[in-house]
Formats: sequence, structure tokens, C-alpha cells
Amino acid sequence: MENSVKKNMQISARVCVRTCMKVKPDENVLIVNENNNNIVDAFKEACEGAGATARIKNVKLERDREEPPEEITIELMNSNVVLLATQHSLTHTTAVINAQKSGVRIASLPGITEEMFCRAVPVDYVKMHELGEKVKRILEKNEFLRVKTDKGTNVELEIKGRTIIIDSGIIDKHNLVNLPDGEVEVAPLETKTNGKIVVDGCGSPVCETKFGRVGKIKQDIILSVENGRVVNIEGGEQAEILKNILEDMNDPGAYVIAEFAVGINPKAKITDKILESEKVLGTVHFALGENRSMGGINESKVHWDFVLKDPKIYSKDGELIIDCSRL
Repeated sequence: MENSVKKNMQISARVCVRTCMKVKPDENVLIVNENNNNIVDAFKEACEGAGATARIKNVKLERDREEPPEEITIELMNSNVVLLATQHSLTHTTAVINAQKSGVRIASLPGITEEMFCRAVPVDYVKMHELGEKVKRILEKNEFLRVKTDKGTNVELEIKGRTIIIDSGIIDKHNLVNLPDGEVEVAPLETKTNGKIVVDGCGSPVCETKFGRVGKIKQDIILSVENGRVVNIEGGEQAEILKNILEDMNDPGAYVIAEFAVGINPKAKITDKILESEKVLGTVHFALGENRSMGGINESKVHWDFVLKDPKIYSKDGELIIDCSRL
């Protein structure tokens, strides 16, 4: 690894450890590694530099939201801080949710790459949080939202009674950050989303399955939604891949609209990785599947995100409340 790349990785690792996770001297940090050796080494060095004890556990996962081995589940509960440097997402697993609820501070980085780590992690977290607060205040004033794009998205959702969460990269009472971070999210009422969602940014799954993968969108994927559930999927090859994967899973909860979020990270880009693409400033994303960790009630084997570029968000009476292209 070149010295300049190594230096940038060390900088990003220190930002994660000290700024985002607030690691303290004498704390125990668990680093879970799935094919991210250089990032993990930088994490270990940053943790030890903060006076903490860091231990590394390697894992091999087959899919997103696969429960980790029992050994790692136990290690999660015996840690102060956990850094999940994995290719597949552990964010919405029962093991992570339980550790989160018990007070363990967790950073999840599913699909992280070294380039992404160096570019999109070291941001101005104070400014990003201030923007998140502005978006949150607007959303909190509305029980009903309508999202439109020039590509044909026209979908309504209700968020009455649901908590608006700012994910700005700094660990808080929720005990979980998703790095690189930068979104304002909410779990819509599970039976109240209706309309058409045209996905033109990036889509899940981004890891290979027996049917293929989605990733960066080549041809728009059109999701038709009735009473909170996707009832039809149209588009090209990627749409067929998504349709086949969902049918093969035999998981009714995977069709439920689980999340709506606004991206606020100015350094994130639309890539082949959903981890970064969903954080891009000026985008929104919807997710299918699991949403209990963000205040919803839907259970599923997956939590899959789908990114839309240049959306506009309207109130119930048709007032434009957020033009995302101007954030």
C-alpha cells in the first residue's frame, strides 16, 4: 500500500474511532473483518492510539442480514465498541440489535472500500448534523409526504407517530452509526405507502446472489406500491434480478416499504455500493424489509435500499417542502 493511501486510511480511521465512536481509554473494541484487512489494521492502530484494547474477529457471510457465528454474537455483548468492517450487512441482525439495545456502541460499514473510506468518512460532521437538523424539522411538521421525480416517481407515505432519526456519523443514544454516514431517516407506517417509485441511482442487493446483483442502476427499476407493499417490479435486467431474488426468498416482509430517508453527505457519490450511494447529498432512498431498529414494526430477512436522484418532497396540501437538488 502506498504511503499516501496508508496515511489517508489512518486519518479516516482516527475520525471513526475518536470523532464518530468516541472511543475512550481502557475500553474494549471488537473489530469484525470480512475481507477488509487494510481498513481493519488502520482501525486497530487508531483504537490503540486512543488507549483502547482492540481485538479482531474474521467472518465469512453469505448474504446481508445473516446472523453472525455464536462466538461473535457473544463477543458483541462483551464489548464497549464494535466496528463492523464487512462486505455483507450485519446492521439489522438480531445480534447487532440486541447489542445496540444493551448499550454497545456500533459502527457498521457493509461494503466499504478503501477509496470510499478515505474520501467519504472525513467530513465536517458538525455541518452535516446541522443540515440534518434542518431536514428533520421540516419532516416533523408533516404527517403525510409525497415524493416526486422527473423520472416518474410519485409516491405518498405517512410518518405520523414515527421518530425522525438523524444519522450524521456521531454516535448517540441509538448506539449505531453506518459509516460513511449522512442521512435523515424515518420508518413510514407500514400499510400507508402508495404509488410508484422509480429507482435510478443504486439498488440492493449489491453483493452477488445466484440470480446476480443490482448495484448502480443501468436501467430504471419501477416499484409499484399498494398499501405499503411492492406489488409489481418493472424495468430491465436488474429489475428481473430483484424480482427473482425476492420471489426465491419466500419472505412476505421483504416487500414492505420499511424506510424513507434523505441523503446529506456532501462527499458521497453514486457508486456500485449502497452504503455510500444512499448517503449522497440531494438524493432520497426507500428501503424494503426490516425496520424495527428504526422504530418500525416490520420483520424481514433483508433491509434493502433503493436510491433516487433529484427528488422533490411535498406536503399533504401540495406545498414543496424540500427540493433535494438544492440541499
